Amino acid sequence: MVTIGEYIQIKRLQKKLSVHELCIDICSPSTLSKIENNQINAKDEIINSLLLKVGKYDKEMIIENTKEIENICNDYFERLKINQDRDAIYSEIMDKAELFLNSLHLLTFYIAKIYKAYNLFDLKQIAVNNDALSLLNQHKQFCNPDELYFYHLVFVIHNSNIKDRVHQFNTNISSDEIGWHQYFLADDMFHLGKYLECIQYSQSAFQLACETCNIQMMYGCTLLLMLCILEQKQTNTKQLNHYLNQLKNLSYYLNYNFDEIINYNIGSTYLAQNKIDEAYTYLQKLETISFKEEKYSFLLHHKLAYLYTSMNLISKAKKHIEAMTACLDQQESHQTKVCENIISSLNIKLNNIDYEDNPVYQKNIEYIFQYAEAAFSYGLKKFYFLDMENVYLKQRRYKDLYLLYKENLKE
Repeated sequence: MVTIGEYIQIKRLQKKLSVHELCIDICSPSTLSKIENNQINAKDEIINSLLLKVGKYDKEMIIENTKEIENICNDYFERLKINQDRDAIYSEIMDKAELFLNSLHLLTFYIAKIYKAYNLFDLKQIAVNNDALSLLNQHKQFCNPDELYFYHLVFVIHNSNIKDRVHQFNTNISSDEIGWHQYFLADDMFHLGKYLECIQYSQSAFQLACETCNIQMMYGCTLLLMLCILEQKQTNTKQLNHYLNQLKNLSYYLNYNFDEIINYNIGSTYLAQNKIDEAYTYLQKLETISFKEEKYSFLLHHKLAYLYTSMNLISKAKKHIEAMTACLDQQESHQTKVCENIISSLNIKLNNIDYEDNPVYQKNIEYIFQYAEAAFSYGLKKFYFLDMENVYLKQRRYKDLYLLYKENLKE
């Protein structure tokens, strides 16, 4: 949803008014800048005076317009990607231009105007509409990842000669594919516990993502880099905040629940390191996020159940252990036995002070540690490393404990 501040900025730019011109006899230029950037809540009389100059802000109209044009936008960009005929959709966009200018899809109007002149796979020497380019540059913070991708290609076309245009376009398409390949390799390395390799591939993928303005890949690489540093225990608050701010900025362009992804991943990492207080800071926030209960996965319930069991918060732990049991039928057959052992171990841990001496608990943990990687990933196996260490100590299996440490150091 476009805020009032963003709306004022959009309409000011459309009317080609400077900050100083719009704020005459209303407020200071610095106040207007803060309003446009949503940094302050200005008095009603200031907002109303600004809207008198730029046009009425109608929230309901913006919502309805967005609903009406969303499908048109999606269809236009899908056709644009594969170079299908889009004249009919272009005509519809032009007919509804004012609706586009008052919605989240503001940029589609300008991108459509620019790309009407281009066949992306047979680029011709056609002058770019400089006014449209200027508007694109001013409003790019409002666009989605697809729009950013084509916004980047506009400038490839605009700033290159004819000979280089097709070459540069093909290079962008190629580097995008290579970037995703690097990203998937990085993700695999992370789940295998090979963090140095993950960092290497993530950095390479991030550079390629920047070249093509692929926001989704940039977000994934940033998250992987942050988690790798956390896993290697080389982070500090300043470094962590740097990555969190990067992810927050990128998430603006994505349909991700930023709080859900960040709190789950950071909290889970701290929990695996037995840093209970830090884990609680992040994981408990998941229960305050307003998304439906059925969206919880077995692994998410597991992290919360493990956390609350470790803190001896019995009622909260039981709630998530019961939810884990309800999720069993959603697991694949090779995962079910591991899940059952996890539930059994948590129940024993919750109801027995001397749970580490319990032979059933010991068998559960050994089974989880042995099969968790094959059923889920290295991450879950690593999660139970400390539990496995305690089981071996209780059973006086010092040779096995030595081999466990030795194997863990290899990873």
